[in-house]
Amino acid sequence: MLFGHSQHISMQKNSVIYQVKISYCADNKAILCLLTCFFACGIIFNRERGFSLSTKENEATTVKPYEELDFTDDFMFCRVLSENPSICKHLAELVTGRKIERIGEVNEQKPVKITKDGKGVRFDIYFKDGNGTAYDFEAQNVRKYNEARRARYYLSLNDMSLLLKGGKYKDLPDCYIVFICSFDPFNMGLYKYTFENRCVEEPELALEDGSKKVFLNAAGIRGDIPDEMKEFLEYFRTHQPGGDFTGAIDDAVKTQRDNENGRLDYMMLSDIYDEFKEACREEGREEGREELIIQALKSGNSAEQVADFLKLPVEEVKRIEEKILAKA
Repeated sequence: MLFGHSQHISMQKNSVIYQVKISYCADNKAILCLLTCFFACGIIFNRERGFSLSTKENEATTVKPYEELDFTDDFMFCRVLSENPSICKHLAELVTGRKIERIGEVNEQKPVKITKDGKGVRFDIYFKDGNGTAYDFEAQNVRKYNEARRARYYLSLNDMSLLLKGGKYKDLPDCYIVFICSFDPFNMGLYKYTFENRCVEEPELALEDGSKKVFLNAAGIRGDIPDEMKEFLEYFRTHQPGGDFTGAIDDAVKTQRDNENGRLDYMMLSDIYDEFKEACREEGREEGREELIIQALKSGNSAEQVADFLKLPVEEVKRIEEKILAKA
């Protein structure tokens, strides 16, 4: 087998789950900021996708059982790739079409926020290869019709975070923003859509700014890609392995399902989620509730989504939304 399993990595101190544990145990007042973190991460539980953002009206927000998680679920996607660098490296090779000598540390749910009031994001999987090229892999199961602009924003935040650390323009590394979609984001049937900046007047003239945005389409039916990439996309769609690479991914998923630490982390998040919902419905928390609504709206959720999640009248959420717009 080309793709071995690395040993279980203990929880990193900068991981979302670790910070949730520390904050929650230290101070019950952390409820507000932690739930805000969930909104910012797009982590809302639903019966179909485990840790995913629900966009269906009145969809029940129940937690998917841990033993039913598959590679397309956010929690499992991040765990498998972060704890199996050989799989992550090979996926990057398939995406770029080139051999990669080595990759650095694979970070899951890497937080990036440039300004205090700006919208932050969390890259699902973020790492660099031996040449310094940066990669962001995102699992996308629900069509939000904003994938293109989201990719643009992710790229800009990545660049800005590097420059803020003292880098110069010439030092900006090449970067791939990769969305792995269970649906066709552009409805043209391609397995893979790769975008780079080119001159409108002279299409043959590439800007060569080192950035590429790639959308992999598990629902694709055409395009010149390696058979192994087709196998991967088929696995992403059906969860049925068809060769060594997808077999390694499937084995890693099964290993994670048997991982007691992973199960406990998942259950802990589930329990905190339930407590958050209950706390936010308590009487006498008007000020905190309004602040939570504001943060949830600023994180890109619609008034309807916030109202449904917190079980509040949509009119109340829209009233607060109007206050935000009036101050803008």
